[in-house]
Amino acid sequence: MPIPDYEQVKLPALEFLSDGQIRRLRDVYDEVAKNFGLTSEERAELLPSGTQLRWNNRVNWACYDLYKAGLLDRPKRGHYKINEMGLKILAQKPSKLDRTFLRQFPHFLEWDKGVAKTAGTKPAAHEPEPSTQTANERLESAFEEMQSALKQDLLDLVRKMDPFCITLRDDGVGYGD
Repeated sequence: MPIPDYEQVKLPALEFLSDGQIRRLRDVYDEVAKNFGLTSEERAELLPSGTQLRWNNRVNWACYDLYKAGLLDRPKRGHYKINEMGLKILAQKPSKLDRTFLRQFPHFLEWDKGVAKTAGTKPAAHEPEPSTQTANERLESAFEEMQSALKQDLLDLVRKMDPFCITLRDDGVGYGD
């Protein structure tokens, strides 16, 4: 089973927190992973940077979005607790809690506009196809695309060079005559 995207994690995370207890993110990782039936191998998958677990990153972002929408409180770092608004939303039995749904909340909308402004983009009034990647995953994808394009540009440049016009200096670095 592929690891659920962070949009799919939001509703199960909010449901897990519905007991009103202050929960550590670690507990949310574990319980929501059980909900999706994730294997230990899936939970151990790293982001391309190799610095963070993909599953944990997705749960972190899902909970942070819920917090920014005003559905969760964060009494201290790495701990979340559902609040009255979160309980009201759960009582409505939504089928999903994606970014489009969360934009109905002024706190989330304001934050989302600020994120878009910082990124130099305009926030969409609606997203027909919202991204299912976390911010970290989008950054890493963009970095990989840039790296790939740079490699291709360098290869193209080297292929255009005349090998007979290159000499080596004493330090082994080549330059043209």
